[in-house]
Amino acid sequence: MDFLSGMLTAFGLGARRSEKVSDRRSEAFRLNAEVEAKLLRLDSYQKLERIKLANTLMTYMPNEVEALRSCEEYFEKLEQDIAVGKQTVINSNATISAGSSFAALQKWDEVIALLHRQSLAVDEQLVATTSIVEHFHSLLDQAIEELRAEGKEIHNE
Repeated sequence: MDFLSGMLTAFGLGARRSEKVSDRRSEAFRLNAEVEAKLLRLDSYQKLERIKLANTLMTYMPNEVEALRSCEEYFEKLEQDIAVGKQTVINSNATISAGSSFAALQKWDEVIALLHRQSLAVDEQLVATTSIVEHFHSLLDQAIEELRAEGKEIHNE
């Protein structure tokens, strides 16, 4: 009876461990999808704001080539960072998919911790980008008001 109890206990522990691994794997997939969604939001935001800022610069200050170049450089760098993030999501998805149910729980915990850090990094990038874009808009609004104060004709669109 002791042997049978031992075997049943071992099977029970194995089932619980397998369930925990499955839960961790599901959590990793969910977090990776969350990171991807945040990257897509950041990408959409930067594309929209890039167009808005470029149009404003070209409309109101067509001779400010350096301002346009500075704006474009920022958005090009951001676009590269987003592309790296998207590739990381693809790689993470492949790693999670290939992850064995026999992998140590500690390994899954490490994957989840990494995905949490990636999610926070994208959150921070969105906050920083929003702040920078608002600063760009503020500078443009100020420059347009200065042009108006100098008596230059400004056409609002």
